[in-house]
Amino acid sequence: MSINIEELLSKVVDDLIPLTENIERLHRMGYVNNFELAGEQVLCLETRRYVDISDVVVDEVLEYSEKNGALSCVYLFAVHELKYRRKGIFLANESKHTAE
Repeated sequence: MSINIEELLSKVVDDLIPLTENIERLHRMGYVNNFELAGEQVLCLETRRYVDISDVVVDEVLEYSEKNGALSCVYLFAVHELKYRRKGIFLANESKHTAE
């Protein structure tokens, strides 16, 4: 079985277009910071500040399932901090694992 890399990359790009469009939409709405989970806290990557997870509000969650099977799901969260009033996005993915 041969794999055509260009075809595979094209499918990945096609699957991520809606994700990219929603990230751009959220940026236009002021969600310009990037956040990541750090244990029981959330880290703003731009400011390097940590805040308690209880001080972060999720405004929107979008789910993307890739058609090519590389990932089972990608989640896009639009969030805002209560203390510093920053808005941003958080991406998480769930890898597809198959038992062999």
